[in-house]
Amino acid sequence: MLVLARLILLGLCIGMFYVKRENKLIIFIVSLLLLRCINLFSGSFFFSISDHCLCTCLLLSEFYFLKSSWKKLGETHITVAFIFIIVADVLTVVNSSDGLVLQISNLFKDLVFKYLIILYGFHCYEHNLVWPKISKVIFYCLIPMTIIGMINLYTKSNFYIESVSQKEPSVDYALLDERFRVTSMFVDPFHYGFACVICFLLLFFLYVNKQCSKNTALLGCSMASFGIVFNGSRTSIVVIILSIMIYFLRVMTIKSFIKKYMPYMIAGVLLIMFLPILKGKIIESISIFQMDAEVQGSSLEMRFTQLELAIEYMANHFWWGHGLDFVNYHFFSENSDYLVDAGGFGFESEIFHLMINKGIFGMLTYLVFYLSVFRFFYKNKCVNHSDAIGLAITFSFLFFSVATGESASAPISFLIIGCFIKDVYIQCKKYRCVNLDTMQSNLL
Repeated sequence: MLVLARLILLGLCIGMFYVKRENKLIIFIVSLLLLRCINLFSGSFFFSISDHCLCTCLLLSEFYFLKSSWKKLGETHITVAFIFIIVADVLTVVNSSDGLVLQISNLFKDLVFKYLIILYGFHCYEHNLVWPKISKVIFYCLIPMTIIGMINLYTKSNFYIESVSQKEPSVDYALLDERFRVTSMFVDPFHYGFACVICFLLLFFLYVNKQCSKNTALLGCSMASFGIVFNGSRTSIVVIILSIMIYFLRVMTIKSFIKKYMPYMIAGVLLIMFLPILKGKIIESISIFQMDAEVQGSSLEMRFTQLELAIEYMANHFWWGHGLDFVNYHFFSENSDYLVDAGGFGFESEIFHLMINKGIFGMLTYLVFYLSVFRFFYKNKCVNHSDAIGLAITFSFLFFSVATGESASAPISFLIIGCFIKDVYIQCKKYRCVNLDTMQSNLL
């Protein structure tokens, strides 16, 4: 099965040089949902990871044209945040005690294989006719994800990961905290859960905008809900609820929301009340905000412990941090000469990673980056509400990262965020799009 998976990945990589630009976007989505656990080559060579391979091929195939997309992206002022990220990363590399080769490779991963994926999504998205294709791709990707997830839940094992993945996590995620976690086609359950959050939000948006059928949206969201509930991460449940709330608060008044969706809200409450498994999941999700939570998994008290330890490690490298990916390399690597501090409990929040890896300057650039994305979506209100779903998805990833950690969820998130930035950009250029600043000035 590993050989077949590698051949499929290799075929997708080659296809990046021959298919239309919008289809490159489709290929990228398929790879991020179905092939994330596949290494093209044996060993730890970081170019062999599926999304790294696809990023490289997309970059090479579109290198000549990316310059113009970068200029267009600059009109959104988000590129300023990119520059701050680059400066922060370079300063961290220069001041790191780790080997220069390791730090340069981490610099490449942080920029080319993470943040610049927004540019790739922005570049490949050319018009809204691609959304129906994306809805079909997501739907058909959710089918094997859900089937394998159900088998995974029933057998308490994952034949797919055992057959194709060479990645061996330092902990048994499936049995973490004595709660079985469904991983489906991903190495860790948290990435599976958040991938389902992204799929749910996209299908919901596309259905609202009549770019996918009711059956596709209903079945697709049902399959995504399976992953959100059974991946074992309470954060996934919280983030999907909050993201949908943000979307509706953006597109309609509270009064109109209650009038239109009250029956669905009542049905949802009744469903939770009469299905013990859902009721239990909701209670567990709320418990992450409690200091004395008695359920398995991370609590607020544990996060304070992690914060104290992160501050302790940051103290000696306050401005620039210890080095890019320092936490993963020195705390969780089997080849590390450093002692693993069990008190860190995995440093689950991305904030703790930033504090240790990049210091205070890296944290500030992180904040500037997300503020620039939020600002763009907030200031540009569009007819099809792509700004609203852009806000919701950006919030969902930020909340998930802060609460649980990125967990390799950045590629799919940034790719979709880049698409919605381009969608809003196009509408602001060619169609009727209301700028909130203009609205406010007219009211005055």
